[in-house]
Amino acid sequence: MKNKVPTERSNSAEGKIISSAETLKKRQEGRKNEQARNEDDKRGRKGAKRKFIHVKMSKEAQEEMKKMEGASSERGWKSKIEAMQKKEGADDDVPAVVGIGDEGFLMTKNCFYWKKYGGTKQLTIHNNTDTIHAIKIKSSDNALYRITPPMGSVLPSETYTVKIHRTHAPIKPDKIIVISVPTVKEERYLEELFDSPFVPNSKLSITQIVEAGNNIPAYHAPCAPEGASCLKFSAVKLAFNGEVGGDQNLRITSAMAVRIGFKVQCTDNRLFLFRPVFGIIEPKETFRIKVTRSPHPRKRDKMIVCATVLKGEKESQLPSMFLKKGLSITELCIPLTCH
Repeated sequence: MKNKVPTERSNSAEGKIISSAETLKKRQEGRKNEQARNEDDKRGRKGAKRKFIHVKMSKEAQEEMKKMEGASSERGWKSKIEAMQKKEGADDDVPAVVGIGDEGFLMTKNCFYWKKYGGTKQLTIHNNTDTIHAIKIKSSDNALYRITPPMGSVLPSETYTVKIHRTHAPIKPDKIIVISVPTVKEERYLEELFDSPFVPNSKLSITQIVEAGNNIPAYHAPCAPEGASCLKFSAVKLAFNGEVGGDQNLRITSAMAVRIGFKVQCTDNRLFLFRPVFGIIEPKETFRIKVTRSPHPRKRDKMIVCATVLKGEKESQLPSMFLKKGLSITELCIPLTCH
């Protein structure tokens, strides 16, 4: 028994030592494993953070790119229209394009020029938004203008083409109205959509101007009875030497028994000078307008004569009178060419 006790104690001590060593080793291995896990976690967190930041930046970049692309598209669309607006040459050479944007309409030209015998014009409507738009085109005289198609829908980034035909008829002041209504789908009952007073819409007015002639018949009573002579022009166009410019005179004779007030304008006041800009043609009298052109080798233009019957107004009142809305005006076009 005595021999066994020390042996048991010895074995017990050795077991404790071994156990302590194993425990220490396990603890050290545990610490190493924990440190390794911590390092992995740190690396993982850093990697995840970098990855997260990278993804976040990528999304932001994508959004910015979309915005930039949208802005670029918007600028590109506007720049194209502005380029067409500034295109040198007669206005009738510029294609009629209406752009629908988030801020409303933008158009290459605000009027159509017609020959005395009428003709056909094309109007292209481009939807530069991400919303479907219902379109309606109308005039005040369906017997004078035929619009095909008068109504329809245009999808985002798509175009809608309209043909406008003017019959052979005497001069009548008129406007083509373009109405646009945003909608969530292609409407089947467009007329009801445009008739609703609760639906917001955008409107664009396009003035119709007829080429002048030596003997202009009137179409409606404010100027003269139908078929009667209204105004006679000394020339149907004015030609200039583009390199040197120069002066031309245009004489307008009234065949009316009433006083006619007029206003003269063009699209480029730096190139052409009119004297006078406003004036009164007395009954059965002739009025002379001097047109001065500055040197420019290529550019052509249109001289627009706006005429209206006066009701006792004086010449000093004409500038403010022509600014009034609803004033009945006959607009006549004199081409200004160069050679």
